[in-house]
Amino acid sequence: MDSREILELENKLLDPTTEEPISLPLHFLRSITNGFSNEQELGRGGYGVVYKGRLLHHGDSFLAVKKFHDSHVVKGDEQFQKVATSLIKHPNVTQLLGYCSESKGEMIKLPNGKCVIADKQTRILCFEYMCNGGLDKHLSALECVHPEKEKRPNVSNIIEILNAAEGSCVQNGEDLLVDHQL
Repeated sequence: MDSREILELENKLLDPTTEEPISLPLHFLRSITNGFSNEQELGRGGYGVVYKGRLLHHGDSFLAVKKFHDSHVVKGDEQFQKVATSLIKHPNVTQLLGYCSESKGEMIKLPNGKCVIADKQTRILCFEYMCNGGLDKHLSALECVHPEKEKRPNVSNIIEILNAAEGSCVQNGEDLLVDHQL
């Protein structure tokens, strides 16, 4: 991928009129996250790790790059599909800008010792970068929401409300990022 192609891709990612998430090559995502380095890590959860990606031609523009754990499968990756297709479009929720879904055949050894060829799947979602992290961290720090602890909303309550109101399928508070206004 040459410099002109990278610039085009970055311009599409930053274009507010782009309606659908765009397909991103794995080597592009590796380059903006410094090879998915630990220094770029923003957080980790049950399904993968989130990295801070710095765009190469727009130096002060960033993405949150959620890399699902690599898996070897014979059929589709249901968790990736569920998250990628159910994200809500809402002005107060970070937007899905792009995705990467690459597979390659790889020989693996099963626990019974038998070797098989399976698809090694790499699945990545790219979101707007929000400088204040996940909503779950902010909610757990708020003690003034309601004077009685039992009546305070927790992350699960808020996710339940969002899912019901928007028809989405947010999994946890890590999936809801907070911008600079909080």
